[in-house]
Amino acid sequence: MGNLIRAHPSNLSCFEVEDERYGSPIFAALATNSIEAARAFLKAQVATKPPKSPPHGLCKQYCQDGNKRTNFGRDFTFSRRIGILHHLAERGEDVITLVFIDSDTFDLNSADSSVQTLLSQAAEKGHESVVKVLVEKGADLNLADSSGQTPLSWAV
Repeated sequence: MGNLIRAHPSNLSCFEVEDERYGSPIFAALATNSIEAARAFLKAQVATKPPKSPPHGLCKQYCQDGNKRTNFGRDFTFSRRIGILHHLAERGEDVITLVFIDSDTFDLNSADSSVQTLLSQAAEKGHESVVKVLVEKGADLNLADSSGQTPLSWAV
């Protein structure tokens, strides 16, 4: 599967949302536990970045981790109301989150359908590596969600 993905001309579209159960190709790979396919998608994404960029090092680390388990499962169903980044942050996929953040332009402080920011969501779930990535990229630590809690209050 990985060889097919590497050879396919649309391997850079792994984050494009389609009208499929899993939404995007990267989510299909993660949900079906096709780690080889997920690695191929990540390698294609970081190949367009400078060799010394943070995504390169993280991708290398992700690819070397032979026992990588995802927090996605076959029962995963993509929700457009939540969006790609919120699904990644909720499940603690730090490397893929960083690669996505680095590959697209969007508002890091956007909220999901429950009016919770990405940073609040990651802090609530205890995904420290995703929190670190979001803070480094400029997410607002003081932005309260609909319940009045900030990412810092979720973290404690």
